[in-house]
Amino acid sequence: MSESRVQHVKMIINPTAGHGKGRKELEHVLRVFRSHKITVDLAVTEYHEHAIEIAEQSQFGEYDALVAAGGDGTVYHIINGLMCHPEADRKPLGIVPLGTGNAGAWDTAGVRDIEAAVETIAVGRTHWVDVGTFLMDHQTYYFLNVIGVGFVAEVGNFSVKVKGMGEMAYTLGVLWESIFLKSHHMHFEMNGDQFDLEGTFVEFCNTRYTAADMLMAPDAEIDDGYLDMVVCRKLNRRRLLTAFPKVFKGTHTEMDEIDVYKVKSVKLWTEEPKVLIPDGEIFGRTPIEVGIEPGALEVYYRDSA
Repeated sequence: MSESRVQHVKMIINPTAGHGKGRKELEHVLRVFRSHKITVDLAVTEYHEHAIEIAEQSQFGEYDALVAAGGDGTVYHIINGLMCHPEADRKPLGIVPLGTGNAGAWDTAGVRDIEAAVETIAVGRTHWVDVGTFLMDHQTYYFLNVIGVGFVAEVGNFSVKVKGMGEMAYTLGVLWESIFLKSHHMHFEMNGDQFDLEGTFVEFCNTRYTAADMLMAPDAEIDDGYLDMVVCRKLNRRRLLTAFPKVFKGTHTEMDEIDVYKVKSVKLWTEEPKVLIPDGEIFGRTPIEVGIEPGALEVYYRDSA
């Protein structure tokens, strides 16, 4: 862990994050930065995935930090742009949580609100965290939080359509998709071994939480060099609805249908291509190879001690 006072940052903000919270809170965010005597060079995204382009095309030499202001999806896009730069040219990442869930901001930076986030960046205390990767169609993409396949991706796809309902969107998605519940024939290869199973979903977790407060991988650590692969085997609708409330406490992992593996690299393919959901974004399809880059990203972190 290192510490260096921050004076000048490049901030990329998604104005549509959190159902428009990014736009509503922009002036507030800038005021808080000014109160800490930090100069902000601002870039506002104008369309989906614009943050990737901004982060990829930016030169960071004059800045102390790059700041992602938005939700988990905004952070995901910025990281995919930032990781295009040589490691020596990357700047530490600060996260200002303006999204609906902000699970990545809590697990990665230890912050839940604007004031705490900006203060954390101002103090300049950082730590190095792992970055998840997935190889698809011969191209590598990055994620900070989780990437899911199966039921979790189908729920995410539905919740995007009713995003205006806020945190209730995911719960409604679970109830709706459980009506059409089905399993998927999944093939895995890891550590040189292959195995097949009928699965409801698989989630590769770099962080403990997903969505707002779902403790999907209670034993995951963002700096241990591993992903926690949470596999839900085939189950019926009743068992699924039994499992859902357990996710908020992390006790779903005690169910017979749930297996958790510590992994560094896994190949996954399905009988039919299945949609992916990396960090809350609907993007890509199986087959994929999921991996981890240990200590690849320096992030501003709020030390609660």
